[in-house]
Amino acid sequence: MLKDMTPEKQEWVKSIPSWIYIFFLSVAPGTLGSIGLLIRKAWATPLFAVSLVSVVIQMGYTMFIVEGSDVLAAGDKIMSLVVIALAGVLLWLSMYARKRGWMSS
Repeated sequence: MLKDMTPEKQEWVKSIPSWIYIFFLSVAPGTLGSIGLLIRKAWATPLFAVSLVSVVIQMGYTMFIVEGSDVLAAGDKIMSLVVIALAGVLLWLSMYARKRGWMSS
């Protein structure tokens, strides 16, 4: 996969420490939160909160700390913002549903 990247992007990928990839685990709470939202369970909200925090840490680190914004294409930057926005919308939706009484314990 690295062979298809520009030299700048290859160096950027290699500069990302391996510990940041643990935040890719934000997919699991996001998926479980989505299932919880579909079956109207209140435990979806904390799962979405964990997912949002994980996504912000991962995207923030890769975009600003290791300067991915200098290397990535515009589509990659937009996708990062879309992922963060969707995580935020799902958290907001679950909080709204809890407040309206649409979810059970």
